[in-house]
Amino acid sequence: MRRKNKNILLGVTSSAACFKAPSLAGLFVKKGLTVKTVLTPAAAQLISPVLFNAVTGDEVFTEMIVADRPLSPNHISLSEWADLFEIGRAHV
Repeated sequence: MRRKNKNILLGVTSSAACFKAPSLAGLFVKKGLTVKTVLTPAAAQLISPVLFNAVTGDEVFTEMIVADRPLSPNHISLSEWADLFEIGRAHV
C-alpha cells in the first residue's frame, strides 16, 4: 500500500514528554516517512537537536531565520514541504 503522507514535520515543545519525541520520530522513519523536526528554544535546552538529527537523518530547526539562508523563511518553506505537521504530546 502506498502512503499518501510522506513528509512529516515534527514539532517538539518544552515539557517532560519531549523526551519521548525521538522515539516517535524513529517510528515515523521506520515506516519509511521523511521527518524534519522543529524544536522550540526551550525544548532545545531540554533535549539536544543532534539527537533528532541522528534519529531522522534530516535537518533539525530551532530558529525561524537561519543566518546562512537569510532569504529562506523556514516557517513558510517547511509548511509547504510537509504533508503532515505533528506536535508531540504535551504530557507524559
